Amino acid sequence: LFMKEYLKIIDKKKMILVLFFSIIYNLSIYAISFCVSSLLVSPVTSNKLYILLISLIMLYMISLISNWLYNHYYENFVWSTQYKIRNYYYLKLLQLDPKNITDYHTAYIQRTISMTAATLLSVLEMFLASFLPLLIGVISYLVMAFSKSPIMALISIFIFVLAFIVRYTMQKKRVKYTEEMYMSAGEYDSMYDDFIQNIFTVIRLRVDKFTSKKLEEKLDNFIRKMQIDDDKKANEKTIFTLLTNLLYIIVIISAIGMQSEGKEVISYIVFFFTILGTIISKLESTSLNINSIFEYKINKKKIEEIIGKKEKKE
Repeated sequence: LFMKEYLKIIDKKKMILVLFFSIIYNLSIYAISFCVSSLLVSPVTSNKLYILLISLIMLYMISLISNWLYNHYYENFVWSTQYKIRNYYYLKLLQLDPKNITDYHTAYIQRTISMTAATLLSVLEMFLASFLPLLIGVISYLVMAFSKSPIMALISIFIFVLAFIVRYTMQKKRVKYTEEMYMSAGEYDSMYDDFIQNIFTVIRLRVDKFTSKKLEEKLDNFIRKMQIDDDKKANEKTIFTLLTNLLYIIVIISAIGMQSEGKEVISYIVFFFTILGTIISKLESTSLNINSIFEYKINKKKIEEIIGKKEKKE
C-alpha cells in the first residue's frame, strides 16, 4: 500500500531479488536452531554429531552466501529508492502554481520531502529486515515448536501477539506527540535557516540577542516535545520486554514439569531458548519500527498539503 504510488519509479527487479535472498537467509538461520535441538537428544552418538556437523556447515554456507547477496542488492535498492522519491516530489513541485509555493518556507519544503523519503526508507527497512524475517520465523517456529510441545507453541504465539498488539496500541496513541515533535522541529529549522541565510543583516541591524533568544525558545520547545515522545517510547519498550521475557520463565517451568515425568529436557530448552531469542529480536525490531509507518504518514500528510495546491495552468 505504501509503495503503490512509487511503483513506477522503483527498481522492481532488485526488490524481488532482495525478497528472495531474505527468505533463503532467514530459513537457513531458523533451520540451524532446529538441527541443533533435534540432533542433541540423549543419547548423543558420534553418528548424530557427524550429521550435525555436516548440516551446520551446509546451512552456514547457505546463510553466508544468501546474506551477502541480500546485502548486495538491499543497500543499493533502498538508498536509490530514497533519492528517486526525492526527485519524484521535485517534479511534483514543478507542477505547482509559483504563487502557492511561496506559502511555505523553502527550508520547510526541503525538510518535509527529505523526511518523507527517509521515513519511507525506514518502512522499507522494517519490512525487509524485520517483518519479513519475523513472518518466516513465526511460520518456521510453528512447524518446529508443535513437534516439541504444542502447548508451549500456543502459549508463546499468544504472548507474541499480545506483546505486539499492546506495543502497537501504545504507539498509535503516541502519534499525536510524535507529530507535535516534528512540527516543533520544523519550526526551529525554518527559523534557523532564515537567520543563517540573513546572518549579515542580523549582524548589521544588531539583533543578535533577539534572534538568539527566539532560537532558544524554539529549541526548548522542541526538546520538551521530544522528551515527552521519548518517555512514551521507553514505556512501550519496558512493557514489551516484560511480556516477551515471560516466555523464558514459562519454558523453564514447563521443563521442570517434563523432567519430573522422566522426559528429556536439554534439547527442549536449547530449542526454545535459541529460536525464541531470534524471534523476540525480530518481533521487537518490527514493533519498534512500526513507528516508522506513523512517522511516514505524518510527513506524507505534510507533503500532500504542499503538492495539493492547484497545479499551474497551461
